[in-house]
Amino acid sequence: MTRRVSYATKFNLRDELPGDAKLSANDEGASSSSPIRVQTGCPNHDLVHTVSPGRFGWDDGHSQSIPIRRSGTHFSKDCADQSLALEVGSEPQPSTSNSRLAPTYLHCANTISNTYTVPRTAVPGLCHVQYTSTMAGTGSLGDPPVAPVASVSCTALASAIEFVQSLLDAPASDQQDVADLVSMFHEYRPGLLRGLGVKHRSELLCLFGTISDDRDARHYHSQCKGRIRVAPHGQGYWEEVIEVANEMDRLGHVFEERENYWLMRAYLECSRSTNSAASRDMARLFYSRILGQAQHHPSVLIPYLDIFLAHPSAPDFSEALDLLCTSIERQDNPHRDLVHLFWKVILTNGSVLPSAYKSRVLDLLLRRISHFKTTIRSAVPVSLNDLITAFAASIFPCYRTSALPPALAPWIMNCVRASLAQTIPIGERFDNLVLLSMWLLPRELSKSPTLGAASQSGDWRALIGLAILNRSLGSSTAVTPAQPDMQDVVRSFWLSWKDSARGDRPRGVIRAVTIVFLQVAIKVEDGPLFDGCMDYLTSQQAWNAREDGHETAQVEQLFGTVADGLSTFKDRTWMKLPSLLGNMSHNSSQQTRYLRRIFLRLAGHDAELAHQFYLHCLSHGIPVSLEASVPIIQCLVFQQRWSEVIPFLQDRRLNRGALEQVVEAILSVFRGARQESTTPIVAEAVGDALRRLYSTTYIPDRLKYPARFFFPVMITSGRSQQAIQLLEVFARNNLVMFTPRFYLRIIQTLLRRRQNALAVKTLELASSPQDKQSALADLRRKTIRGLIGNGALKLAAQVESTHPDATKRIPHDRLSYIGRCGSRSHKPTLLALLRLVSRAMKPPVRASVILATVQKLVQNRSFALARRLMKRSLGHLDATQLTAVGNVYLHAPVRYWNMRNGRLVRHVLRAKDFLVQEYGFTPDRVTVNIVIKTMLRWRGFMNTRMVRSLFDHLIRNGYPASEKWHTGNGVPFGTLPGGVTLDLSNIRPNMSFKRHVRPLYKMFIKEMFLRRDSRAARRVVGILKEEEVLATERKEHREQARRHGIVKKQRRRMLALAKGKSGGRESGG
Repeated sequence: MTRRVSYATKFNLRDELPGDAKLSANDEGASSSSPIRVQTGCPNHDLVHTVSPGRFGWDDGHSQSIPIRRSGTHFSKDCADQSLALEVGSEPQPSTSNSRLAPTYLHCANTISNTYTVPRTAVPGLCHVQYTSTMAGTGSLGDPPVAPVASVSCTALASAIEFVQSLLDAPASDQQDVADLVSMFHEYRPGLLRGLGVKHRSELLCLFGTISDDRDARHYHSQCKGRIRVAPHGQGYWEEVIEVANEMDRLGHVFEERENYWLMRAYLECSRSTNSAASRDMARLFYSRILGQAQHHPSVLIPYLDIFLAHPSAPDFSEALDLLCTSIERQDNPHRDLVHLFWKVILTNGSVLPSAYKSRVLDLLLRRISHFKTTIRSAVPVSLNDLITAFAASIFPCYRTSALPPALAPWIMNCVRASLAQTIPIGERFDNLVLLSMWLLPRELSKSPTLGAASQSGDWRALIGLAILNRSLGSSTAVTPAQPDMQDVVRSFWLSWKDSARGDRPRGVIRAVTIVFLQVAIKVEDGPLFDGCMDYLTSQQAWNAREDGHETAQVEQLFGTVADGLSTFKDRTWMKLPSLLGNMSHNSSQQTRYLRRIFLRLAGHDAELAHQFYLHCLSHGIPVSLEASVPIIQCLVFQQRWSEVIPFLQDRRLNRGALEQVVEAILSVFRGARQESTTPIVAEAVGDALRRLYSTTYIPDRLKYPARFFFPVMITSGRSQQAIQLLEVFARNNLVMFTPRFYLRIIQTLLRRRQNALAVKTLELASSPQDKQSALADLRRKTIRGLIGNGALKLAAQVESTHPDATKRIPHDRLSYIGRCGSRSHKPTLLALLRLVSRAMKPPVRASVILATVQKLVQNRSFALARRLMKRSLGHLDATQLTAVGNVYLHAPVRYWNMRNGRLVRHVLRAKDFLVQEYGFTPDRVTVNIVIKTMLRWRGFMNTRMVRSLFDHLIRNGYPASEKWHTGNGVPFGTLPGGVTLDLSNIRPNMSFKRHVRPLYKMFIKEMFLRRDSRAARRVVGILKEEEVLATERKEHREQARRHGIVKKQRRRMLALAKGKSGGRESGG
């Protein structure tokens, strides 16, 4: 029986979201077991669905949401304003293939559609129905079941399918973020997977596995890996692999080898995180589906065994162990990861293995012992690590040593066979394997086996135990036991090594092992053990080496280790080491190598100790070559002990390579410390060394900047002539090394020291064709301007006639014109001075031109023209520039007029007040110096006591003087406040030693000497020298910080560039 229940209200069916279907379930014909039929009254679109209310717990009088699916088609506008009807009647029987979900969902024929929940204001007694609209006659119950999904747009689903297809089909122009793909997969999962083809679903599964894999399984990787951008340490997407596989299984897909591999990996990872036996069963199932030899490929077998061998209590452990041993037996050279897994099982699960499995493993390894490949490098000495690696290489060829001579191979083979021989108890043999696995797998946590006395495997246990101990002591994270306990452990290994001594031990093995014992003795500060090792080496004649480079390199390393112990055990080793060096039968080249290594290691610990040992060797008659002394010379250079460095530098017997190392160290010290000067002897010696090295060859790139920095140092050190001669020699072979900017720095340094002729000669060298002509022209113009400023008008005219392009009529050359206007013998006329003023005010008006013009005017006592120019240029000068111009004006009467005493003081003070009132002049510390200079020239009024009082007053107001110069009242001369004073409250506090302090203190020194107060003058000289040193240190510190900042910035730029290149290669790959 079917009863119709009318719809309570009408709703509008729109393009995207239809209205709310509110249906009443309270009709008298409906019951909890009666089926419900929902349909629309639209003639074009029929919404039909039958559902059993009882399946949703729908009782009479309650509301319930019924999930019904809507197809991808949209309602047309003529469907609007239609009503729904609810029919209650008998439930139709669903088809067999969809019996699980047929009463609940309407499936549209061959169409994956979206679900819409249509909200509307609730009405009592009505239920909210989620419904699906289909074209009339297209509904079918024969489609596969689909799980309910969230409400999405059909257009968005189509876009998602198209995006995934384009991603899997062809390379995309840009990489896509994996997070976007995963979120899209979860949002559209059922519809997305059904909308994709078989090939696309398979490739999507492999893609999720590929981006989750950290192993080398390239033949299983998806080709779309390069199109996905994955975080460096992102999470795995193994759950997505399983979800894709489940959907493919519902669709009847038969998995191929690639899908089986990734499903095996996915279930293995699930088992790793959850320790689920069901996941391991599924992994075993998919592993069994990988047919043929592919099961034994390392990319398949290793992750499979890694999970099953991690649980020794699991029933699958023995089967996995058998598979591992079988795989190793079948291969002559097993994969390194497979061997790593083998040692991991021995290390972590060896204590729980039954004796039968231990015996099988030992027999397997004993059968695998064979000759291994040896590679010898003359420059690399044999180490203890090489010997232990050779132990493993004799069993598994995947291990290779970097330096092992063939002569040591028989001893290695005998030692391995003796340690794994069947005559030894199984427990002892297996403990030997555990020791080797501890060395090979340092990151695996394990418990050290109990090591008792072992007659046949004493060398094996001593070597491996010593190597493990040395590595643990060298680790920064290692927890070091108490020192006496550690010494006992080391001595036990030493006794085991000595007691198991046999006559067939090669000297290379003895040296390699004893070197590590010496290193451990130094670390635990065991002096008796250190002495015992040295005596043992002497008894075994291990200090002697043949002519071949391999043994010489090992003895050199041995002496270096003994040198490390010299700083710790100086009393024990100080006398032994020279005797060993003097009594050995080695040639001069070997002795040079040994001494050089000793000096290098000592210098790394204590430079002074290295120098003392050098003198100690000379006092004992040991010939120390100059080449061996290079580390000592470098230490002296870094300490700037130039008196001891210069004799080495001037010795003509020093070869080119050693001389280059010393010169490089000296130049790096000057450049790093940013020193501006040195003693003339040092500058001359370094200049001669540079000439000897690079007078006919190209200067290396690493020395380009240090060498360029040293030229101004030579000039300021009083060796200007030698510096320019050296520059002339270098310029012949290193054209691109010297830039116009470098030449400008040299010329400016020379001009400051009044070396005008050398400045012109330097300008002639700056003619490289690689430089821009504009830069060279600017260099010539600045040189001419500097020459004019120094009064070298003839040289300036010479340069101008040689290079006419340097004086083109541009605004910058107004300074040169001002400098050439007039001379000492021919003063300029009034007309010429008026022309200067008019030229200075031509646009563009520059502060430097105004300053030079005012200086020229006051120099010729044209103060009225100077004031006129200052007034006209006020709008073009800021406060700092106006202060500089005003100071030039104030200083003119002191320099160019004959006024003195009180008249000069009054004139300067009135001029200062005039500038402040009329032009807004702001006094600074240069103004203070000018005023003090005028006061000190009033010698009839300023007596000795007043000069001292004025100096103390300046110290109280912030001028520098350390406390050691104070005699009383916190000032150098002990005067009381209130004597001669100046108001410095409005002066800015920042102070420059070069511009403010040094000129002021020199004035006081001169005036004190003129007043015959030499004691006070010498005190100010001491203060000045001390402050000059401090100012130089502060400047060098600033230069060092600036240099470090430049280097750090360059390093960051290089790292960013390298990172960009590596990223480009990865994206390209």
